[in-house]
Amino acid sequence: MKKLISFSFLAAAVLIASCGGGDSTAGFSQTFTSSAAVGEVIDYTFDTSRNTYSYKVKISEYGCDVPTSSCHTGSGTLTRNSDGSYTPSSAPTTKVFAVQNGLLVGTIQVAPNLPTVPLVGVSNPATSGGDMAGTFNFISFQCPTKATLQFAGCQSHIGTVKVTSTGPTTASYSTCESDDIDKSSPTCTSTTTGTMTYTGTSGVWEMVRTGATTKSYMVALKASNGQKAGFIDFNDPGGYGYGQASVSSKVAFVQDDLRVNAGRWFFSNISNGLTDIFDVALDGSSSAGPAGTPNQPWDGIVSYPDGGRAILAGTGLYIYTQPGRDKYIVGIKM
Repeated sequence: MKKLISFSFLAAAVLIASCGGGDSTAGFSQTFTSSAAVGEVIDYTFDTSRNTYSYKVKISEYGCDVPTSSCHTGSGTLTRNSDGSYTPSSAPTTKVFAVQNGLLVGTIQVAPNLPTVPLVGVSNPATSGGDMAGTFNFISFQCPTKATLQFAGCQSHIGTVKVTSTGPTTASYSTCESDDIDKSSPTCTSTTTGTMTYTGTSGVWEMVRTGATTKSYMVALKASNGQKAGFIDFNDPGGYGYGQASVSSKVAFVQDDLRVNAGRWFFSNISNGLTDIFDVALDGSSSAGPAGTPNQPWDGIVSYPDGGRAILAGTGLYIYTQPGRDKYIVGIKM
C-alpha cells in the first residue's frame, strides 16, 4: 500500500488562523462538506441556534448516495454537553464540535448497522485550482482493506503533498511520504502523482492516482490569512488504501502561535472513535502530555518525545499521530 500522510496524539496539529477558536454558544447554522472516511462524503448541517443537525450522503461506497437508501439522510437534535461539545440524538455515544466559517470535527454513525467513523468537515471549501494550489503537510490514517467500514492493518503516516493548478477546475498533485517535498533532494519513503478535478455537484476535488481508476476526494478551506486546511478521503485499493488524512498549508510555526493556541481543545481519536477535551498551556504543554519541538523535522511539523508527530500552521485544527501505528487524533480549538 502506498502511503500519503501521518498523525499522532498531540503530535500532529493543523492550525489555521480563523478556522478555530470560536464559541458556538451564541448559536449558528452552517453546512460543512465532510469526510466520513472510505469514500463517504457528507453534507453535514450543524445548527446550534436550534440545537438540530441534518446530513445528506453525496458520495458513498455503500449505496448511501442513492436517495431511496435508508442511510442517505439523517437528522435529529443536538444535546450540548458540559464540556462544550454536542451529541446527536441518533448516535448517543458520539460527539461533534464545529466553528462557524471554519471546521467541524467529530464522529458519525450513518446507519445503525454501521460502526462509528471519523467526521472531518470544512465550510465554504475552495473551488478553483488557484485556491487549492500549494504545498500541504499531511497526517493520515490508511488501511489496506475494508469490509462494511471495518478496517484492518491500518497505519498512520506523515508527509507532504504539492498541488499545482492546471486550470480553473483542474490540478495535478505529487506526494512525498516522510519528508518535505520542497527540499532539493527529499528522502521520501514513498512517492505518488495524480490529477485532481473539481466537481460542483459534490463540492469536492476528485483525486485519481497515476495508474489507478478509483477516486479519492480532497477538500480544503482557504482561511483569511491565505493558509489552507482540509481533508483527503481515501478510496484507493492497491494504492492509498482506505481511510482519511488531514492536511494544512506547510507554514513554519512561530512563537506567537503558542499564545493563540492556548485554551480548550476538542479531540476525536479516529482509530477508536473516542472523543475528549484537553487544556493547552501557553508553553504548548497540555493535560494530555508535554510540549513538542516545532518545525521538526520540517516547517509546520511538531515532534514529541514519544515519537509522535503533529501538524501546526497557525491556529484552529490540530492533528497528531505516531507514524506506522494505528493512531490518528484530530483536534479543534473550542
